[in-house]
Formats: sequence, C-alpha cells, structure tokens
Amino acid sequence: MLALFEIAAHDAAVREILERLVGNGALEISALQTARDIIARRPETPDAAYLFLAAMFISLKTGAAALELDAQGAYGAALLRDGVRYDRRREEMDGPNAGACEAIDAMWPAACTAVAHLEGDIVRRDSPSGGAAGKWYFAVHYNAAKALEAWARARLGANASAFGAIAEDSLARAIAYSRAAFTVSEGQRDAVRAALSRRLVVITGGPGTGKTTIVCSILRALLAQGSLTPREIALAAPTGRAAQRMAEAIKAQCSLAGEDELPAETRAALSTLVSTTIHSLLGGRAPRWRHDSSNPLSIKLIVIDEFSMVDLLLMRDLVAALPTNCRVVLLGDRDQLPPVQTGAVLGDLLDLRNSVEGACGAFVELAVSHRFKGSLAKAVEGFRREDASGILDASARLGDDWARAVASPSTLDSCLFYPQPFAPDAPFSRKAAALDAFLRDWAALHGLAKGGALAKQAEKLAAGAAESEMTSEAKELFDVLDSSRILTVVRNGLYGASRINALLHPSLKLDEPGIPVIIVENAPSIGLFNGDTGVTIREASGGIAVLFPRGTRMIACPAAFLPAHDFAYAITVHKSQGSEFGDVLAILPDSPGHPLVTRKLVYTAITRARRRSVVYATEEALRMAAVSARHA
Repeated sequence: MLALFEIAAHDAAVREILERLVGNGALEISALQTARDIIARRPETPDAAYLFLAAMFISLKTGAAALELDAQGAYGAALLRDGVRYDRRREEMDGPNAGACEAIDAMWPAACTAVAHLEGDIVRRDSPSGGAAGKWYFAVHYNAAKALEAWARARLGANASAFGAIAEDSLARAIAYSRAAFTVSEGQRDAVRAALSRRLVVITGGPGTGKTTIVCSILRALLAQGSLTPREIALAAPTGRAAQRMAEAIKAQCSLAGEDELPAETRAALSTLVSTTIHSLLGGRAPRWRHDSSNPLSIKLIVIDEFSMVDLLLMRDLVAALPTNCRVVLLGDRDQLPPVQTGAVLGDLLDLRNSVEGACGAFVELAVSHRFKGSLAKAVEGFRREDASGILDASARLGDDWARAVASPSTLDSCLFYPQPFAPDAPFSRKAAALDAFLRDWAALHGLAKGGALAKQAEKLAAGAAESEMTSEAKELFDVLDSSRILTVVRNGLYGASRINALLHPSLKLDEPGIPVIIVENAPSIGLFNGDTGVTIREASGGIAVLFPRGTRMIACPAAFLPAHDFAYAITVHKSQGSEFGDVLAILPDSPGHPLVTRKLVYTAITRARRRSVVYATEEALRMAAVSARHA
C-alpha cells in the first residue's frame, strides 16, 4: 500500500494524510486510484489537489452528489479532519490526531487553488463568489444531475399538465373511506388532484401524514375513470421491504372503502397490483438494464414510495426508461436520511419548486401527522427546525427509575431522554457496564429476553407450509416483535448493533424460538427482501425456521436456507427506514463530533416510534445532532 501512496503523491505531508484517510476507511483505495489517474493526466497539478479530490470522495459518502463549499471552503477541510479522526472500521473517533488536523488546515488553501488544474474531470456549479465557493461535482454526477433537472423542468412547467381535471363527484368517491375512522384532509385532496392532472407530482410529509392514503386514492380514481389498466401501473420503492409495505398498505386501504365507494371491478383491479424494487422494474443490473431509452417500460403511471432513499444515478437510469407520456408520482420525507449511494434527488427536486414557472402545484406537502402527539410531536418538530433547546425541553429526562416511566401509560406519545451516565473519556469498561445493564433491562421490559413474551409466543407456533394465511397466534407474535426496537447509529463498537445483538443472544446462533431476524439482501426467488424482519419458530421436525409477515399471509423459511441475515434485537437507523415500532430506543455514540450523528439520522430514529422514543445519549451529542448541517 505504501508503494501506491508514493506513486500517488510525492509530497510527504499529503501522503501521510492520504494514508490516514485510507487506514481509517474514510477513503477507499479505488478512490485514491481514480484521483491518481485524474492528476496523472495533468503532470503540472500540485499534490495538494489530492486533498481536494479526497474531500469530494468523502462527501459522496454523506449522500451528497457534490461537495458544496463557501469561498473559504471550510467544510472540505472539516471532512478531511473528520476522516483522519474517525475510524470507519471501528466506527469510533480515533483520538484527536492534532498534527494531521493542523496539516490539513495548513494545506487546504493550496488544495482549493490546485483544483483549477482539474477542469473537465470535475465541474463547478453555482459559484456567485470567488475562492472555492460553489458545488463541485465529478463529471458523471454533474451530467446525471443536469439530465434529471432538464427532465424535471420539462414536466413541472406551466404547460406541463397533460391531463384534464377530475370531476369533484368522482374525486369524492375516490377519497371516501366510510369503513375507516378518518376522512381525507384538504391537503390530501389537493395531492390527489395534482397527481391526476400533472405529469410529475412530488408529495412530501413525515410519518403518519397519510401518503399511502394518497396512493390508494389516486389509483382508485384513475382505474375508475378507465384512464389506466393495471398492467400500465408500476408501484416501486428503493428496497424490497419498502415495496412490500406499499403493496400491503394499499390493500389495507382498499378494505376501508365501502362497496358503493369502490366498485367491484376497481377493487379487483387493485388487488392485482404488485409493488417491486426499482432495480427489479428496470431488470438486470446497472449499467446494462433491460429497460432503458431504447427499450422503455410499457407503463403510463409510476408511483415511487420512500423516494428520499433514491440516489442520483438510479433515478437517472429510471427516467431514461420511462415513456414520455408516463405520469410520475413521488412520495417521501425530506427530513429522513438521504440515500446510501450518491445524490439526494428528493431535495434537488424540491429546490426546483420556486425556480420553474407553474411548478408550485406539482409539490404538495402533507404537514399534519396523525401519529405523533405530546412531547414526541414537539421533539420531531424540533429536529425539523434544528432547534436543540426545543428538543431537550420537550424530552423528559429519565433517571434510575426509567423502566417504570417507560412502562407507564402517562408517557405515551413522549420523547424521553436518558443521559449517558459517564463522560466520553470514561474507561470503556465502565461505559459498557452501564449500557449493558440498561439494555438487559430494556430487553426484559419489552419481552425480548430469554423466556420473555416474544419467545413464549413463538413457542406457540410451528412452521407449516412455506406460505400460508396469517393466524391470530402469528399476528400476536409480530405485534410483540414490533412493539419495540433498538436503533443504533453504527454497526460496530461499544454502541453498535452487532455488539448489542451479541449481548442479548450470546450464542450468535438461530438455535431457539423467539429470536428476531432481519434479512440483509434481496432473495426474490424465495420471496424475501432486504429489510424483511421475522421471528424464529420451531419446525414440526424440531428444527428452526423463521416466520415473516406478508400482510394477510406469512412466509416460513427454514433457518438453513435463509439468505444473508442479522439478528434484529438492534438494527441501524438506516435499516429502520420505512418501518414503525411501538417503543424505540435510539442509542447515540458519545464521541464528540461523531460524523454520523446528524439531525436527519436522529429524526429518522425517533419518528420510527408509535408510542415512545427513548434517546440514550450525551446532551452534547443530542445538541450537535439537532444542528448538524450534514445530510442537509
């Protein structure tokens, strides 16, 4: 590896920083090789340019398509400083590395000057002032962003409405759910109108604002009008589990409409709709998709849920495969985490709202949440407004009797804060002992411990057919499973999901009923997808199988045939997107300035809760998360 660094940069200080970045996992060898190839084409380029390119590559890991800098470019230097301090392999801050940080600050101005040599491979956009100001893109991401912007502008403009308005009596029938304890709000009604009359609609809102109701209403109206057939409709999401949830939710919504509100033929048509991943819809693998501009999809409507998780290059490829007459409905929550891959497309589209004439009607924000109340609603709003004081004021502090408080009906709809009992510089053993005691008590309180409610309910079931109707015993099992979840920022280290899962099930084997399991890869051949969560039960033969919910049905898979999976006592916040649980325990690392503890991450964590959200953190970590600009 040292030989590679010697080839990559002659300057010893630059080489040392690159070595630290690679050693900590902040920069991949492949990224460094790409940087070397870019600079090799321009022999006159100073070695300091490596630092600018390194900051660009690190920025991509935050979900941003571009490195956005002010004139001084301070954010770029901050990314490098975090990179030499934060060990991605251990997912912990690795000491101050003061010397390396000082070297970065000293060399960063030269890096911002050296970038002028790299024109063509990187592109600057939006630079009203001098210096390093602007958004710096690699060419592939810049071209993708420009192509998507052109596509969106063509569909958002004043003349972009390609369909007539729906009659009010038809709209009223499409949004009626007489078997439900709710009525569609005026904001939801506006969203349905927009989706029926425009070629592109972006519907945003937090959890519980009724985005799924909108989907069902749109589909009901279009099918009842005869505007579309089921074969001309595509329902998609970034992940398999998110796609499955959308299909299940639409079927559940249909059951809430009366016979006079939803004609039998429309109900039958809706029952045939399936939801899939965007990858499966395109077919094959990037960049050789089955569907592209030369072989477009045969659809007239596409609805994409959890759109905040869709990255730039995937959306570019999807857009290329859409027919010109296809309506597009996008649903997402801008405050949630950005995609794991490059580019937060939802944010980019929302930025066009005021820059395209006539576009405002294509954007509908659902602001009223029917899920959050009390201090939980106040904390959610605090994270939206980056108000650290509001979050801490709204969140009641827990003490030694926290278990009684969490079990009390008086804390329903609450966000609760449990201050970590030791300072970040306390010995690892003391911090681990305190956290482990808390976790064991949490597991016991929520029926996750050995012999608890989850295991007792799992013992009542036995695996039968691979797929069968949901039974009352199985429904109760899944209710216990989703009554709580531990969410972590990281996978490894003291506060990581891996260590917590090992703590709560030390054998690390699927060896008894009642173990929660999460699938971590798509396996469509057996009907399991990344994010599916189930519980181990005993087979009739005495072996272990895992039972997964599928709406009104369930799937049983022998443990020996499971695709890649993890225990799910604790999962990362990223894995929890699109899910909801009764009580949520969010555990934040205590390292000051931890780069993964962000506003959007903690917002995503606490909004997974239906009843309570408990945050185990230092006050400093919570305050810094509330105002973090990362992933904005």
